Amino acid sequence: MGHLPESVLEVLKDRLIRLRDDALNEALTAEIRGLSPLATRDGEVPDRAERAEAWREEEIDKVETAIDHQRARAADAALRRIEDGCYGACEDCGRAISRARLLALPAALRCAACQQAYERRQGHDRPVRLGRP
Repeated sequence: MGHLPESVLEVLKDRLIRLRDDALNEALTAEIRGLSPLATRDGEVPDRAERAEAWREEEIDKVETAIDHQRARAADAALRRIEDGCYGACEDCGRAISRARLLALPAALRCAACQQAYERRQGHDRPVRLGRP
């Protein structure tokens, strides 16, 4: 963490707090939206298409809420790393994560090279195939 001046750490702390708060607010908004029953028009029963659309929107809200909660957890974890004095060190190789990377992705766990290797191991760089294999 010694490679980051205190002024940069303060900027990153502020960004992480905003990221966490924004993610939690978005999750709460989606959760509240999910609690609302399907709106009816003048007491009419929704038709099949309206129910299908409501179900689709509910499923999208669930996925977005999960992503928002993950973003909040990542920001909290980064804030803990700052407090513990290990923020900015790559969890794979131990080298310093570049300042530019941390400013762009304040919750980054890995340096760019290790992140690329991690994504390759996870299969994130496989080409998408359309149609039959």
